[in-house]
Amino acid sequence: MSESIYSEDAENHQGYKGSNNDGETCSKYPNSCDQDDPHTMYAITFFTTIGFLLMFSTAYDYYLEWYNNKITKYQKKTKKQKTESVNVFSKALLAFSIRKNATTILSMKDEEGGLTVLHGLRFLSMAGTVLGHVIVYNFENNPYMWTEEERSQYVRNIVINSSLNCEVVVDTFFLLSGFLMAYSIFKQMKKNGDKFGLKNCFTNIFHRYLRLTPICIAVIIFVAGLYEYCGSGSIWSKMTDIPIKNCRTNYWLNLLYLHNVFRSTFDKMCFEDSWSLGADMQFYVFSIFIVFMIYRNPRLGLAILTACYIATNLLTAIVIYVKDYQAFAMENELYPRPNHDEFIDEIYIKPWYRAGPYFMGIYLAYILHRNNRKMGLNKVIYAFGWLLSIGITIMQFTTTYGYITGDVVMSRTMRAFYGSTFRQLWSFAMAWVIYASATGDKGNK
Repeated sequence: MSESIYSEDAENHQGYKGSNNDGETCSKYPNSCDQDDPHTMYAITFFTTIGFLLMFSTAYDYYLEWYNNKITKYQKKTKKQKTESVNVFSKALLAFSIRKNATTILSMKDEEGGLTVLHGLRFLSMAGTVLGHVIVYNFENNPYMWTEEERSQYVRNIVINSSLNCEVVVDTFFLLSGFLMAYSIFKQMKKNGDKFGLKNCFTNIFHRYLRLTPICIAVIIFVAGLYEYCGSGSIWSKMTDIPIKNCRTNYWLNLLYLHNVFRSTFDKMCFEDSWSLGADMQFYVFSIFIVFMIYRNPRLGLAILTACYIATNLLTAIVIYVKDYQAFAMENELYPRPNHDEFIDEIYIKPWYRAGPYFMGIYLAYILHRNNRKMGLNKVIYAFGWLLSIGITIMQFTTTYGYITGDVVMSRTMRAFYGSTFRQLWSFAMAWVIYASATGDKGNK
């Protein structure tokens, strides 16, 4: 088997050298055979320009510091008043300063009244996301490197098995996103009162688009032009050709944040891991108007939010049952169900099935805002909340062991029930952590 792999690697290597005589290789891996690929030149030009801009902006930042210090010393000697003028060009240029941005990013200071618990949840969720994807990709994308016995032993390792069920950490990000969106909007409304209207909702959506899109453009350019040169090996072309091709043809869907809705299968998606970013933007655009309604008319707004929350969970249960889908992405990982890919494309990445945790974040933001982050709880209830949260967290990573290995098979009804509830239970557990930490509540008598 190893000889066939190395033989195939040699054929692919010929394609990278531009051997267009091999029609079969170029047909399978067209990106490999294009010696004068303009996408690569565009990417090199783009990132080189950004690099020069960063260096020039940083040098300008140091120059301004030196110049301002010199002016300050002169003004002290002459006892003249210091006059400051706002230069729009300077502000725009300094936005690219490495020193200025590094100081902000690496700062450990928190604004007064900040929710520091969110930093910990972000870190743990990001670490879980990276660990889980490393394990999943190592397992799924290297089928030639594993015997059936090795695959079985790998999945039955308790640490590996628990990490394979890490998809819920994505729901933690959805919970945090919904919470932060609603909490910040509530604060804006409280500050501006009746001046905050629907126009402000559209303004916030526009600002969010401007904040997220530049980095998305950079990632798309990187994948389309440089990704193929980041590795090599027997299966490298197979793994990279599809995302490269998609980022060259379907990039516009990513820029509209619709790539998880239209042409929304993993084999047609540019940078497939960005599906959650598209879902998050869709949640934001849809939910900001519900948050606006909650502030203006709490009963009506909360009724609409509750109806949406129930609908997304019921819809998930119905579709899983009717189409006989699996309950979660890694169920029976050794011998995936025939419709596994269909489940990923229809359930896993679609916003109307994944919106529950985002809506729960809005509920949490409303509770904290309404009570000004102060709510006394009985010590028994407080202790029960922590026990329930910890229990759900442990259960999430332990009770699915047999379902992942395939030793235990869920009934159709059980899959529908579990698939529509486990994300909500996880989100509740994380919401409790935020609530208890944000209020500083340790329980009353």
